[in-house]
This record gives sequence, structure tokens and C-alpha cells, in this order.
Amino acid sequence: MLIIEEVQTAKDFTNFLRFPNKLHQNDPYYVPQLHSEETSIFSNVKNDCFNFCDVRRFLVLDNKKVVGRFALIINKKDNVMNNKKELRFTRIDFIDDKYVFEIIFDKMREVARENNLDTIIGPFGFSNIDYNGLLIDNYDSMGTCYSNCCYDYVKNHFIENGFSVDKELFIMHLSINDYTDPRYAMMEDYLVNNFGLSVVRPDSESKNLTMMEEALSLLNTVNETYENDYYFLPLTKKQIHDLALFINEISNYDYVIGVYKDDKMIGFTLCAPSLAKALQKSKGSIGPITSVKLRNALRENDIVDMPFFIVSREYKDLGIDNLLFIELLRSFKKNGVKEVYTNPVNIETFPVNVLNGYTFDVYKKLGVLKYRL
Repeated sequence: MLIIEEVQTAKDFTNFLRFPNKLHQNDPYYVPQLHSEETSIFSNVKNDCFNFCDVRRFLVLDNKKVVGRFALIINKKDNVMNNKKELRFTRIDFIDDKYVFEIIFDKMREVARENNLDTIIGPFGFSNIDYNGLLIDNYDSMGTCYSNCCYDYVKNHFIENGFSVDKELFIMHLSINDYTDPRYAMMEDYLVNNFGLSVVRPDSESKNLTMMEEALSLLNTVNETYENDYYFLPLTKKQIHDLALFINEISNYDYVIGVYKDDKMIGFTLCAPSLAKALQKSKGSIGPITSVKLRNALRENDIVDMPFFIVSREYKDLGIDNLLFIELLRSFKKNGVKEVYTNPVNIETFPVNVLNGYTFDVYKKLGVLKYRL
């Protein structure tokens, strides 16, 4: 008999965290999330979003065996600021069974109606820097650290029950084949000397943290002052500080680059050595052996992820994106990087053609799904 139970105990939450690993145990492309990070995200003490979000987590059980899980979020700040009545779902995983999906869908509609909401949307977490979007193509390739993993049947159950794709997000890929082109140096000299720009890399942990906080503040400014990115809400000071601390732990100073004009950051990029393969081996938990594998991945890796590429729209026509990527190429050459993968991005605002000879291609496509009651 199928039942839904709300997560109440530590044991329930452990089952909530571990179920995706069991579901995907034979999937060679699945990349688990770190349990410690997920625990922090769902902590009302550590996650500032709990100040304006109502959160409920559920397990689907079949004779006491977990066959599904999901979380529901009411982001009251977003609903009020944008005059919406939306219920978000996130961390949704379930076996391929229409009855399991139906009981999940029934609970979503029940919670929406109880709270006078008229729309269900997801997968979408606390903010647009959460793990958002449902994989809707290219299932037979390695996942990344910054995206959800699932089987194709998940999308089919949603579409068959009346959900539609509200927004497509893309993980972009770039192969690094050639590091040298005399035009790059000429372009860099022109931009720096003619527009009074300076390129800054951190030389200490404190400088790295400061630049991260400046970059996240820039991300707020870009989205507040100009056209909003999809579902963007300004990050709080605590969110900025906490995220900067987390990224400071995994970032390589070689891949943290800021562009400044009049001592004000107007462009920023961050890459981090890919942890995907190390996370696969860790199964989401960090122990003595897996911590070594993670440290090794951070130290030596020819694959990097690009979670941030931010350019002030006030100066976007100056070629700041080109300047940032020229600097990245130097770091890629130094560290032997061959492949770059972005986090899920809005292709309408992402600089697909960053330099002559370097064009990102679509690696995976994700969709944010919507259902109107």
C-alpha cells in the first residue's frame, strides 16, 4: 500500500537524503549531492531562506520501503514581490510507477489548495542558485555537480499529467583545444588601456572571500537594475556570505578572476575543478578515503565547472566577457584544462560565443515545469 509520510525525524531525513543514491545505484551518469551540503540547505538555522519560505519534505512508502521523495516550498517573498501564488517542488525522485507519481501529484495539489495557491512549479528550490530544472534530454552522459539527475520517465509522468515546460535552462560545454592566439593579447591590451580596467586575481583566502562577496553583490545588481533573470530574487547578506564561504572552500585561486573599473567590480568569473567523479565514488558522504579523492580532484583535474560568469550590463558592450575568458585561458593552460561545463544557464543572457574560436555548445537541457490548478 502506498502512503506519504512527512519527514519528521532524523531517520526520516536520512532516508530522504539517501533515496536518490539507491534509485540511481546502477546509473553510471548519476552524480550525487553532498549530504552535508543538503543538510545545510534544509537547516532553518543555516539557510537564511527559511525566514521567508515554508518548507515541507515527504517520503513515499510502499510497505515501509521508500519509493519516492520530494520537498515543497512556498517562497512567500517571491510570491508577494511578484504577485504570484506558486508552490515550488524540489528534490523529486521516484520509481517508474504511475501510482507513485499520482500520490505525489495529489499531495502537491492538496498543499497548494490548502495555501490558496494556483500554480505548481519546479523543480525549483529556495532560489535560482539552487539545484533547479528537470533533465529533459541527454540522459546518457555524465552529470555535473550543479544539476539534477533523473531518468527520462520522470519527465514523461509530468507531461502526461498536464505539466508544461515553462523555461528551458542549459548546461553548456566547451572544449579547450588551443590556448594561443596573438589577437587575444591585443584585445586584452586594448580593453585594459582604453577603458581603464584592471584584472584582479586573489592572492589570499581573505581576498578570495572578499571577491566572492563582491561578485554575488554584482549578481544582485545585474538582476535588480536591469532585466531580471528567470525567477531571480536578490540574495540576502547572509546568503551572500554563506555562499562565498562555501565557494571559497572549493575554488582554485587560478580560476577566480574579477574585472574592475574605478575600483568597482564590473565582471567576474569562477571555475572550480570538477568534483563529479569524486562525488560518484563518495555516494554523497565524506569519509577519510572520499575526502582524499575530493582533495585530489580539486588539486589536479583537466575538467572544470563554471558556476559563475557575471558581467555588469552597464558595461556589457565593452567586451568584459572576452577579457574574462582570455584570463581564464591562461589558467586553463597552466593547469592543463581540456573541458569546461557551466551550471544550468539562461541561454538568452549567457555569452555563448566568448571569443573567436571558442563557442559553447549545449550539453544538457533542463526544464522548469509548471502546472496551473
